[in-house]
Amino acid sequence: MRSPILTCDREANAVYIRLSDADVAETVELSESVYVDMDSQGEPVGFEILHAEPSVLARIPELPDTAALRDLVKHNAL
Repeated sequence: MRSPILTCDREANAVYIRLSDADVAETVELSESVYVDMDSQGEPVGFEILHAEPSVLARIPELPDTAALRDLVKHNAL
């Protein structure tokens, strides 16, 4: 499995953590602000977190639109 990829949309206060390259077959609402995308086998493809706390997003360094989660953790960005 590849390293999870983090996508951060600061304007929308949203974060997406992509776990695999599989196609999304279904999205399941876990809570009002958290969704999990599932593939056709029922495996998680990614998680979307809406209404993320702006103070938490501010701690994520300015990067390209996406970054490997391991690179962020490696640099103590989170």
